[in-house]
Amino acid sequence: MTSGFLYGKNLADDDLVLEMAGKPGTGTDAGTVRCAQNRSTEPEGQFVLYYGISAHVGTAAARAYLTYADADGALHTVYSAVLRYTY
Repeated sequence: MTSGFLYGKNLADDDLVLEMAGKPGTGTDAGTVRCAQNRSTEPEGQFVLYYGISAHVGTAAARAYLTYADADGALHTVYSAVLRYTY
């Protein structure tokens, strides 16, 4: 099981998926999709991301993800809703 956050500046909802990590976003003036993976693999607990845009211009976007293996060993990823803050 892995979990973490995908985040960046001026990103579209479709940019915030694991396959886009490390790539530029598709939106206007979009930044790179960043990934912060949680170090803990405990099934219970909380994890937090502190993120902001130093220039205070644009929209910060982030979503959490959780990847797990089902009983047959197939991997699945679920995502939270996208949260945004516009400066």
